[in-house]
Amino acid sequence: MSFLPHFKLSRPETLEEAISTLAGASGRAAALGGGSDLLDWMKSGLPAPEQLVALDRIKALRGIREEKRLLVIGAATCLAEIAVADVVIEAAPALAQAAADVGSPQIRSVATLGGNLLQRPRCWYLRSNYPCLKNGGNRCYAITGQNHYHAILGAGPSAIVHPSDCAAALSALGARVRVQGPGGRRELAIDDLYQLPADRLDLEHALEPGEILTDVVVPRARRQERSRFIKVRDRALFDFAVVSAAAWMRLDGLLCKEVRLCLGAVAPVPWRPAAAEAYLTDRMINEEVAIEAARLALDAAVPLEHNSYKIPLARNLVRRLVLGLAAG
Repeated sequence: MSFLPHFKLSRPETLEEAISTLAGASGRAAALGGGSDLLDWMKSGLPAPEQLVALDRIKALRGIREEKRLLVIGAATCLAEIAVADVVIEAAPALAQAAADVGSPQIRSVATLGGNLLQRPRCWYLRSNYPCLKNGGNRCYAITGQNHYHAILGAGPSAIVHPSDCAAALSALGARVRVQGPGGRRELAIDDLYQLPADRLDLEHALEPGEILTDVVVPRARRQERSRFIKVRDRALFDFAVVSAAAWMRLDGLLCKEVRLCLGAVAPVPWRPAAAEAYLTDRMINEEVAIEAARLALDAAVPLEHNSYKIPLARNLVRRLVLGLAAG
């Protein structure tokens, strides 16, 4: 049986108070959203924060609002709300679909958008506290071990995969995130929120100490713009994705004028297949074109011993997305 270690809990009423508390803890505190990932992490016996700063009382971090042609979603908004919100279904269908596919109804009712985007990898070596690269060791055990669910793209020196469904959808949608910390406010593209293990091993995101992800900003879909998210998992109810894919496309009839693709659960970050995007741009969409785009999307894949199955699976998802969006 796993037990939570002792920790101090703070429940600030304002964003400024939360930032001040995090900044004053000298790296020994962490922000707490729904807790479905962070508390599991702490139960695993992994290095845990001494203080949790709960964000549930900060009203400024919750809710869905519109700013001109942008959809702004507070980072503490629960996934269940996002999945059924009419404005999200209309303006950003891929995000609504991704949020609806996370976990079980019970998990979606407490899990937050910010927490989903910033969750830690689900690698069993990492979560079992092996002395791996991510735990301060000198090797990635998944490279030569049980790597059924690990990376086929962007791996090295660690083969983790980023588990967020919403991150893949938001990357395809061209979303941005707003963060606030001791140094003030800043905004960055969601693709810039994540970092490869080759660049940083201790964390997967680019937030500075004391910073809090406050909002996710999504462009509203215009006429002739479509998006969709698809996920494949071992069990239909609540498993993490084995492979997921999201796409956004601006069309003129069947002519693809602009496209963004993103693959999830295949790389340490949400993975944008640039070659496939370039190939699709200014082409008429048909079966042949979709198959070639799918091939290019995985052309750089380097599977490990037990996960080569991800390549045809991901290619099929890309093909389905491209044809599905063109068909409307």
